[in-house]
Amino acid sequence: MDKPAFVYSDRMISDQNYVEWLSEIKQRLQGSQIKAAVQVNTAMLEFYWSVGRDLVEKKAEQVWGTGVVRQLSLDLWAAFPGVKGLSIDNMYFMRRWYAFLQNYLFRRATLPRVY
Repeated sequence: MDKPAFVYSDRMISDQNYVEWLSEIKQRLQGSQIKAAVQVNTAMLEFYWSVGRDLVEKKAEQVWGTGVVRQLSLDLWAAFPGVKGLSIDNMYFMRRWYAFLQNYLFRRATLPRVY
């Protein structure tokens, strides 16, 4: 096992137990970071799904006009300036993703089972 480079080692006795303990803590931290990233990604996918659903189910362009997707994108960017994924193109992708999966799931549910 590689001996770690210590930030501050004055009055510190580093033995094999410490090195192994430090390695275990680093692995736990990395695992927690990965879990957090997965949870964030899952939450964002759920958000994108919900926006796509809203655009489809509310028939947004029929109700508010063809500029509604652009306006929604701009309004969300203004409210959340540091958030990525709110572009006009992404709004259309959200709508298409929701519509495609709904259509796919509906077709699978209505197909007769072949045994």
